[in-house]
Amino acid sequence: VYAERVQTSAVYLRDATMVTPYPILLFGGPIQVQHSQGVAVVGGWLRLRCNAQVAVMWRELRGRLEALLAQKIASPELDLWEAGEKLLGTVLHLLDTEHANHAH
Repeated sequence: VYAERVQTSAVYLRDATMVTPYPILLFGGPIQVQHSQGVAVVGGWLRLRCNAQVAVMWRELRGRLEALLAQKIASPELDLWEAGEKLLGTVLHLLDTEHANHAH
């Protein structure tokens, strides 16, 4: 994630922050799955190597999270945890354990 992109003789990013893949998959742009290449493309430009079945599961998880958030926007009194306990628990678990899932 960056605040400003400047192009002179090269491209420079200013105020850049490293973001790991899981938050990008959950909160970035639309996810396109390129099955034959084993790639998930987020936002039309960020390519992440990923098993196609896993990428489809991320896209499904993301769709469910977006639907839950849309419900909350439509009904501010909605208790998010009550409405989506399993979904939110899964999201929190994935974010909490991302580093451990990729350690070799």
